This record gives sequence, C-alpha cells and structure tokens, in this order.
Amino acid sequence: MNSAFLLYDLVSGNIITSFVTERDAWNALRRWASDDGLESIHDLALSSLQGDCETPIAMDDDLVQRVARDLQAANGAEGERRADTSGRIAS
Repeated sequence: MNSAFLLYDLVSGNIITSFVTERDAWNALRRWASDDGLESIHDLALSSLQGDCETPIAMDDDLVQRVARDLQAANGAEGERRADTSGRIAS
C-alpha cells in the first residue's frame, strides 16, 4: 500500500508538496516557520494518505501551535546545551 504525507494550501486547496514520512513533514514545517515566521504556515494542512484513505493530521491553528511548541522545545534544549558548556574551561 502506498503512503504519503500531504501538505495543502487551504486557501487554494492545492497540494504544495508531499513527504515520505510524517517526521519529514514536521521538519519542513519547523524550518519554514523558523525562516518565515509562524504566520507563514497558518493556512496549511497536513494529512496522511494511505492507499485511497486520507486522514487529516493538523491544520490552521492546531498546526501552528504544534510547530510553535516544537520550536520552543528545540530552543529550550539549545539554551540548556549552551548553559552546560558555558562554564567549562578549555585546556
């Protein structure tokens, strides 16, 4: 059975792109939001296509909130790594 993850533009109803894995889709959405701001992904939807059955995953505010949480978590982890290494003395 073929599967794909589809990213839609909700304004036009067109498929923007497809991904092999859901992880690839979320990585691309995080990069997009990181580069262009969260508002740039607001009118998008992500769905899973398994054979002939399409299942919505996230859209509009839900999609933006999920990406925002992921970005905050990543920024928090990066801040923790910097704090862990900032007190070390190089030999």
